[in-house]
Amino acid sequence: MPKFQSFLHPFPWKKLSLTLIVVIFAYLVSRIFSFQVPVVYSWDLFGSYVYLPMIFDKHQLAFTDLSYFEAINQQHQLTDTLYQFVQNPDGTVMTKYTLGWSVLMLPFYLLAELWAWLGGYPTDGFSYPYKMMIIYGNLLYGLLSLLLLRKLLLKFFSEKLGLVLILILVFGTNYLFTQSSMLGSTHLIEFFLVTCMLLQTFRFYEKITVANGALLGAILALIFLVRPPDLVFALIPVFWVNEQFPGFKSKLKFFFGSGRKVLIFTLLAFLLLAFLQFGYWKLTAGSWLIDSYANNAGEGFDWFHPYIWEVLFSFRKGWLLYTPIMAFALIGFFFWVRKDPSQRIIALTFLLFFYIISSWTTWWYASSFSQRAVIEAYPILLIAMGYFLLFLRDSKLKLVFYPLLFVLVLFNLFQTYQADKGIIHNHRMTKAYYLSVFGQTTPPTPKQMDLLYFDENRPFIGQDELERDFRETKTFYKHFKPAFKLNAETLYSPTFDMEVDKLSQKEYFIVHATWTYEGDTSALPGKVFYASLFHGNKTNPYGWLGKGIENPLWVHNKEKKTICFGYISPHIRSRDDILRLGAWCQAGTEVKLKSLMVEVYEPIVEKK
Repeated sequence: MPKFQSFLHPFPWKKLSLTLIVVIFAYLVSRIFSFQVPVVYSWDLFGSYVYLPMIFDKHQLAFTDLSYFEAINQQHQLTDTLYQFVQNPDGTVMTKYTLGWSVLMLPFYLLAELWAWLGGYPTDGFSYPYKMMIIYGNLLYGLLSLLLLRKLLLKFFSEKLGLVLILILVFGTNYLFTQSSMLGSTHLIEFFLVTCMLLQTFRFYEKITVANGALLGAILALIFLVRPPDLVFALIPVFWVNEQFPGFKSKLKFFFGSGRKVLIFTLLAFLLLAFLQFGYWKLTAGSWLIDSYANNAGEGFDWFHPYIWEVLFSFRKGWLLYTPIMAFALIGFFFWVRKDPSQRIIALTFLLFFYIISSWTTWWYASSFSQRAVIEAYPILLIAMGYFLLFLRDSKLKLVFYPLLFVLVLFNLFQTYQADKGIIHNHRMTKAYYLSVFGQTTPPTPKQMDLLYFDENRPFIGQDELERDFRETKTFYKHFKPAFKLNAETLYSPTFDMEVDKLSQKEYFIVHATWTYEGDTSALPGKVFYASLFHGNKTNPYGWLGKGIENPLWVHNKEKKTICFGYISPHIRSRDDILRLGAWCQAGTEVKLKSLMVEVYEPIVEKK
């Protein structure tokens, strides 16, 4: 009888779920350190992290030049260029990234300060203790994310289904690659915060208190401070529907009546934390609210031209191409809203969030596997996926879809392996290249690498490569009569300006510029010939490149007295963008410019 009772005892799904989460996270940690010990605060995160050393090491937030950041980068090699920083009109230098990531790293930074002080390390914010504590901090947030995700899923599903959904997240999506190869990503931190926000929304409406409201406000402020556009998720608690508040009017009546104190403290908690960012902008830029990307015309929101198709299906970084299992999460929204119409605000919020991330002009979001920008919405998408799985459980379609889901998990694991090995490129994928390496486990050949999307961040193109891969389509001339004297008094030549629409209809193109001059070639040193692209106006360029005759990719014909170079256009934001070519007398004696010939080349083979 005792044995029979033991057999009937419920299966310990909770214990299994918690154990597997720990095991899964141990596996993720092993992947992180199997490559090398990461430097978390490099590249974009250098701009997010630098608030802490500025405060605790330099004791200042406003800098008049880049020398402090240049010295850090020279010593620690955190980034190729200091693109993370912008210069304001008054000359002050600021980071363009918001400070939420630094706020969340503060406890670990303080522990690193103590470690560095006791261990005799430099207390500069970048020595070994800081490197390790920031790693540990991000690992802790990663573990908490999975544990809190389990609690969130239990609000909707059984422990068993919640575990299945966590397994799908880790092994069936780009979360695996991002968590293990991009530790510290702001998208992962937002994943943690959105999970917290959803849980706290439940808690707040179950028990409306000042403490619960203040915590909800603080979480929303952190979401804003890490990635400001993600504040769109605040729509969920604002328009949350339950038995007490079946409509928004009833909510307004309560919070502007007997619940006014709770509302005030919720808003205060949000504003006090958000003020940290507004205060930094006021201190460094002189304004409480700024667009820190305004100085980079190559990035921004194109609200009327979202890249929805590209974000979903492109070979370069299509979310559903590289993470196809999430298509079932999108389908799951239908079953979710049909079962509980009161939750439609969550589905609408996701749609608005997706529209926002699709409107960002660099929609491939730099180096990553699949679409990293969607990761912060995965707590919501997993709930939708759960409702799809509930539908399958009671349908004969499960005989087809269960095996398909398993295959898609294996597919993600294989493509993650390819991304780990560099077979899938982190931002230059094309259809031709994708098909050529499909199923491949060996490194790509040089011939395959030629199929990748053209590297728009590379320097000028050489003549041999230009003639091999491109064809000339248009030619324009600009003559200077009399010859223009470029010297210390006339520093800048007249420019060649033309709309991109008149140059090419392709996604990118090459401009081959040939300058003709007269006089002694000894006058050329110190002269910079440049090409740039402008978006929206002619005062804020993106894609600027300028070099002197010492550039090895230039062709200088001393007999014909010509200087030639090829300029690769960056990603074109709009056909109204303006190409500008010109010359600049940076130093040296006078040179006379006679003419400029502009040849437009387009790729022979489209690499889409």
